[in-house]
Amino acid sequence: MSDNLNTQSAPVHTVNCVNGLLTLLPQQGYEVCYQASSHTIGFAFDDQVGEHAYASDRICPFLAKPNSLAFVAQGCDVYSRSQRGGEYLVLSLDNPQLNGVQFNNIQDVDARNIAFCLRRILLSGQPICELEMEYLTRQLMERVEYILLGRPESSNTAWMTDRRFTLIEALVEDHLDQKLTVKMLADYLQLSEGFFHRTFKAAVGQSPHEFIIQRRLSRARKLLQHTTYSLADIAQQVGFASHAHMTAAFSQRLGVSPSALRYSS
Repeated sequence: MSDNLNTQSAPVHTVNCVNGLLTLLPQQGYEVCYQASSHTIGFAFDDQVGEHAYASDRICPFLAKPNSLAFVAQGCDVYSRSQRGGEYLVLSLDNPQLNGVQFNNIQDVDARNIAFCLRRILLSGQPICELEMEYLTRQLMERVEYILLGRPESSNTAWMTDRRFTLIEALVEDHLDQKLTVKMLADYLQLSEGFFHRTFKAAVGQSPHEFIIQRRLSRARKLLQHTTYSLADIAQQVGFASHAHMTAAFSQRLGVSPSALRYSS
């Protein structure tokens, strides 16, 4: 694999919008220590493991599940470190319009859908529609406000503990280039397929099937960025049925083709 290595780093996508500065950070390790100069909304597309401290000098380990929402209030002292990080969307608000205490690792399906739309726009490389960007970022702010006001939590969320999720994630990653089914994942935890599907979706913000597709896309993007493997080889390595199947998944979920992402690096 060393013959195919590409040392280019993934690009950072940034755009100014009416509600603030929107940034899409690539999946890479990081260590940050700062005082938040504005209210900040964050959305983690990938799971993240590391250690952090918010408004405290006590550094604690953390596991953020994929599709998790976070909010950091203006003036909050933040320390966070992760060796591998994860793709992350950040909206830094120009005008403080939210009141509440910081939170992280919150699952919200509506926020997930909004974040995925924003990522598609940023990755597409097409001219930005300011009206659409204003609408989507406003919707994301409203989801955070809803959570700050104390939305009810699903009883299914608590069942998918960090340990159980880590086991499922490892199983998916180890078999990504093979056939994976929801039944296989449910059987691994000795659960019925229906119950596993409900509790996984409640905890992670997407169905097990969609989670597998997203993990395949994530690994494919790494290979596109850091290797010179052909698109057909990459599709096979990450478990897509064909090059065409992978291209369709990229276009549908990211709004861009695999070759376009490779050439934009």
